[in-house]
Amino acid sequence: MRPTIPLDELIAYLFGADHSALAAEVGPWLASSPRFRAFAETYRDKIRKKVRGPREDEALRDLMFELAIALRMVEDRRFAVEYESYGMGQRAPDFRVTFRSGIRLNVEVRRLRGRAPIDTPSDPARITRAVVDKLVAKHGGRYEFGWVEYCDDALALLLRSPFDLVFILSLRAPWRMTWASEGSPAQRIGETGVLFLRRVRARDSPPPVIVISGTSFPEAKEMIAAAGAFFVPKPVDLRELLDTIALALSHDGPSRDK
Repeated sequence: MRPTIPLDELIAYLFGADHSALAAEVGPWLASSPRFRAFAETYRDKIRKKVRGPREDEALRDLMFELAIALRMVEDRRFAVEYESYGMGQRAPDFRVTFRSGIRLNVEVRRLRGRAPIDTPSDPARITRAVVDKLVAKHGGRYEFGWVEYCDDALALLLRSPFDLVFILSLRAPWRMTWASEGSPAQRIGETGVLFLRRVRARDSPPPVIVISGTSFPEAKEMIAAAGAFFVPKPVDLRELLDTIALALSHDGPSRDK
């Protein structure tokens, strides 16, 4: 994917000569990412039609969010991204993603409106959670899923019900309680999820755990390995994730340091 249209011409075509507020947001993305710029060239007529359609603020914010998701997806060279391949105006996913392995996913972008409750934690793992949910359901539909935001709640759930597999989708997963007395290394790294991992693995007959994280801290990776958990780095390779799930469910897990 290589852009062929001069940047100024592309911006003017997409957003008009007056360079709307949307152009001020998206323009830097086009300038910094050749792959996103090539994507915008390929689908310029669709984007232009959306920009010049209804001018409600909410509709323009929706479009900006779609383009932000596109920017992140097209940078991943493991798959090809198609924009509204089913046609505009139809009730269909915004993107179709096809991996080199042949796996195909549809991606629907939904922007959350309104303000979240004050006590609701931010969830940087939301996209990963959705992918894991859909992927594992597709390849192992006999499983049921439960998702919780706080580590405390997850531990309480594990006490009430047995689980075959536990995912930790953020090493910064929040706690309701304070834990300063038991986690100085985790505090220093900011890896609150490591404390949760240790609690889970300290149980009698603990379930296997898969940690999905983009952490670059060697200490965190060493603690994950020491606890006997599986580690899948972000961005997630779907084939690696499927293989890791199969390995974890076979209970042939990594060795655990005593």
